[in-house]
Amino acid sequence: MITPVDGVPTLIFRCANDRGDHVVEASVSIVLIRYAPSPEGVMLWRSYDLKPVRSRSPTFTRTWTVLHVLDETSPLYGATPESIQRDQAEIVVTLTGLDSTSSQTIHANCYYDTEDIRFGVRHADMMSELPEGRYRLDLSKFDQLVPA
Repeated sequence: MITPVDGVPTLIFRCANDRGDHVVEASVSIVLIRYAPSPEGVMLWRSYDLKPVRSRSPTFTRTWTVLHVLDETSPLYGATPESIQRDQAEIVVTLTGLDSTSSQTIHANCYYDTEDIRFGVRHADMMSELPEGRYRLDLSKFDQLVPA
């Protein structure tokens, strides 16, 4: 989804770890794929790396909200629902890390099609405070969106 964060349009998605153990040295990469003209006027599928605000998490235990700011350096700068549709934009997210128990490398990826790139919404809150001051993570709300 694309919605303002601190007043700046930002691409946001979240990851969750429901494995029961930690993912050590998790890292994320984001790639935008869109139909765009070359300098010669030939329409090509082009891939652009999108820089996350934070690309790694030393220990991924619960959730991780990944952000990419749509500033002047972003290939998505000035994006609108119409431009996303026109360019047939797609986003591929890859997460890798080490399983803390087995030390095996783990991989996950997610693909967001044009229709999945939403504007003006945000993720529903998944955290609730328990009476003793601890927090509970409710993964049933992982995919819920609410108006921004």
